[in-house]
Amino acid sequence: MKPLMVGLWILVAALAICSHAAAHIRIGQPEVLKGLEVVRLEIERIKPEIERDGLFREDLQSDIELKLRLAGIRVLSEEEAQKTPGAPLLHLNVDAMKCSFGYVYNIGLYLIEQATLVRKPMKAPAMFLRIPEQLGIASRLSEIRDAAGDVVDEFVRTWKASNSKQ
Repeated sequence: MKPLMVGLWILVAALAICSHAAAHIRIGQPEVLKGLEVVRLEIERIKPEIERDGLFREDLQSDIELKLRLAGIRVLSEEEAQKTPGAPLLHLNVDAMKCSFGYVYNIGLYLIEQATLVRKPMKAPAMFLRIPEQLGIASRLSEIRDAAGDVVDEFVRTWKASNSKQ
């Protein structure tokens, strides 16, 4: 039983360290954000047991929309996105699991946009940018909500750098 507890504490420490690591653009380059003016925001469904504890998709949607709008990125409704050819999709996934010491969570943010294939002229969705997933441990769900905001802040910083007039 003791080796199991030691292993669990090592995992907890590793996750805590990972949650404080700075995010960097991995797929694509920051240049793919140049000229990006609008996005449709999609928040993946939160597990029912996590919503029962108090982390709601609607709250995340409001938080993220506000951050994007304040940065100067227009957030399209689903109807507007359908009328906008190739409307980029910003997809946020917040996955959490309750455990004895709080919550273990994983947050991912992806920019998906239509692309035309060169080898065969057809349009297909393509992931152009991914902020590395953030893993962490939280004692309260508000910490997970804050961490999701931090991931979006990284996206906004990169977007601003890509769209600054230099």
